[in-house]
Amino acid sequence: MLSSYPESLVLSERNRNIVKFALFFLIAIYFVDCFTPLRLHYDSVRYYLIKDCIEIGCPPDSDQAKDYFPYGYTANLLILSKLGILTSFTVVFTNSAFLLGGLYFLGKVFKKTVSPYMLFIVVLLNWLFVKFVTHPLSEMQYIFFSLTSVYFFYKYTQERKTPQLLLTLLFGWLAFVTRTVGVTLICAIGVGLIWEFREQQLSFLKKNKILVSLVLIAIVTALIIFSRELGINHYAGVLSRHFQEAPFFTRTGWRFEE
Repeated sequence: MLSSYPESLVLSERNRNIVKFALFFLIAIYFVDCFTPLRLHYDSVRYYLIKDCIEIGCPPDSDQAKDYFPYGYTANLLILSKLGILTSFTVVFTNSAFLLGGLYFLGKVFKKTVSPYMLFIVVLLNWLFVKFVTHPLSEMQYIFFSLTSVYFFYKYTQERKTPQLLLTLLFGWLAFVTRTVGVTLICAIGVGLIWEFREQQLSFLKKNKILVSLVLIAIVTALIIFSRELGINHYAGVLSRHFQEAPFFTRTGWRFEE
């Protein structure tokens, strides 16, 4: 396995043991964090309110009943609640499991170019992951579903097995219902499929220009008609308000500062 790495990334046996120890030490710290008190974020409260609305009920005109948050992470909280184990420990533990599971599949994709142990250490030391693992938020669940989708798509490009493509689409859909930004993953998968079968696609397009045009028009029309149900109106309104408060490049600068 090591022979497939670039020479500069090949570690000696002693250094590999040190890196492995450092990785397991970090994982142990993440596990200890499961025993700390629950940390709440504004969006965490929204998730809990949506969960309570589904589980207990709420007025149809309440904020939680009209909240446009995707139901993927809410479903996770609801399952834990129904099992009677919705606690700070299980929230942090499941987030940590999602993160490590996502890293596992990421390591499987890049195992020929970079040491997975070093990759995992870099990620686990990143303050964003340290922060979001300890909060009832959807980031870690999204990471798991999206990276699992990427892994199965990578396997599909190598082996061309239909079940791998179906798993790619399944986990891509789960990523989307967890966070709406998952639509970019779905688009990327679509572009990847077009690229993988570009010759067949060009041939089909030349023979069926009218059909393809009608399908595209139907998709755009459906997005317009069901924009409210899909949350497009809500997010477009939020985006508009954000840009009224601060221009695009100002906000981009803030992100780089973070």
